[in-house]
Amino acid sequence: MRDAVTSIAAQVPEAFERLQESAARFQEYLPLLANQIEGLSIDWAGLSQKAVGLVQNWGKGLLISGGGLVSGIVSGVTTFFIGLIFSLYILLQKEKLARQGRQLCYAFLPEAAADQLLNILRLSERTFSSFLSGQCLEAVILGTMFFVSMTLLHFPYALLVGVLIALTALIPIVGAFIGCAVGALLMLVNDPWQALWFIVLFLVLQQIEGNLIYPHVVGSSVGLPSIWVLAAVTVGGGVILDEHPYRHKRNDARVIAALAVRESGSDEAKLVQAVGERGADGMTLADLAACFDEPEEKLVEMLAVLCARGKLVEIAPSRYLTSSTLDRLWTDCETMLTKYHREHPLHAGMRLAEARQRLLRGKARENADAILACFAREGKLTLTAEHCALADFSVHLTKRQSAIREELLRTCRAAGILGKKQDALCALFDKKDRMECARVLESLLSTGELVLLAPELCVEKSVLDAVDARVKAWFETHDTLTLGEFRDALGTSRDHALLVLEYYDRRGILRREGDVRRPGAQFGEIEK
Repeated sequence: MRDAVTSIAAQVPEAFERLQESAARFQEYLPLLANQIEGLSIDWAGLSQKAVGLVQNWGKGLLISGGGLVSGIVSGVTTFFIGLIFSLYILLQKEKLARQGRQLCYAFLPEAAADQLLNILRLSERTFSSFLSGQCLEAVILGTMFFVSMTLLHFPYALLVGVLIALTALIPIVGAFIGCAVGALLMLVNDPWQALWFIVLFLVLQQIEGNLIYPHVVGSSVGLPSIWVLAAVTVGGGVILDEHPYRHKRNDARVIAALAVRESGSDEAKLVQAVGERGADGMTLADLAACFDEPEEKLVEMLAVLCARGKLVEIAPSRYLTSSTLDRLWTDCETMLTKYHREHPLHAGMRLAEARQRLLRGKARENADAILACFAREGKLTLTAEHCALADFSVHLTKRQSAIREELLRTCRAAGILGKKQDALCALFDKKDRMECARVLESLLSTGELVLLAPELCVEKSVLDAVDARVKAWFETHDTLTLGEFRDALGTSRDHALLVLEYYDRRGILRREGDVRRPGAQFGEIEK
């Protein structure tokens, strides 16, 4: 290899001499070429203007993209070195990290799940190690093929090019082509035709290696038959290297229309577009005032006109959505609730927290509640403090389910504030009716006719309303409420009185301050 490098260095001066001779021969043809050009009618002034324009545009583009290119390079280099340092730390402490990882798995997962996870990780480690070994072996085979082929065909630098291609073949996708380019450049110094034949040889050997040797070697390493590796490379390569890639937004009609509005649209059109671009988040009057250089009074007038025309909707005071966005959200909401009602026909509706999460994931709760309230004002939804349902939905019970419902309500009403546990309620019925009882019980909880005072403990709504009335009457003449006073008022045990107080604390009706309770932020709910 040292001899090959020395030979290349020795031939570089000769290559420059040949290049100078070619340039000298070309100068002999310059007068003839000049005469031919003079005979052509070419608008040199126009061409020069176009050339200057191209150079100016290119310069502007270079200045604009230069900063991004530099920052991208710096970011890439920084990320590379940070990743390298992390990799070194992981390699130096891999035994300790593996031990701690196993401890975490067994600490937070059931033993069976932890064992299964560790088995999957061990299998992944063995498979990946085998894959890397196969890649290295495949690179050595490819380099050997080039060395033998180039030696038989009397190509120069056979050993150097073979080692170079073996090393660069470890780089995914483009590695072997880098080795080919360097090898062809080396031969170009000596003989251009030889470089061309080397490229042909590379393409032939690359096809043999990619379709015959690679599937067999890598497939044997990871435990897959060669045919599956070949199929994965063929199908996966076709998906990744799409010959008709998506052309992004260049010819998107919506993008073109949006750009036209930005360029020459009216103030109202620009306002609607700005609100529409925010989607379900919408925009407030303050947001619009920050975006548009217009007096707030004029913005309010334009917003009122656009709401009257049906372009915008004021879902909450000074918060706006486009009508198209609201229509799209209603379509999604209607589909979601229709499916929910079909799957849970005995539920009064979907819980509001679940509806917000499904329909408006990641959005602010206030915004989600405003959108649902807007649907309710339009008569599309039935909205309560806990649930939402389609306006035309109602729970329909069979005759047997109605009988079970009446029995459950009567039993809970008789139990008073002590309530009844769900298991005890289901035990009142025969085994064949217990599944129906669970469904009816779930329906009563969703409609609010029964209330969960604590997990599994049900209280009838009218009983809890009577306790609400006592609490309200108490705070009309007192500022605080102690546990003992509440126990005496209910006539129950201390533990059960504490259970009821904690229920009020969770709802925000009462607020605990040391050993006493005061009215909470939601105390007004019991006055309704």
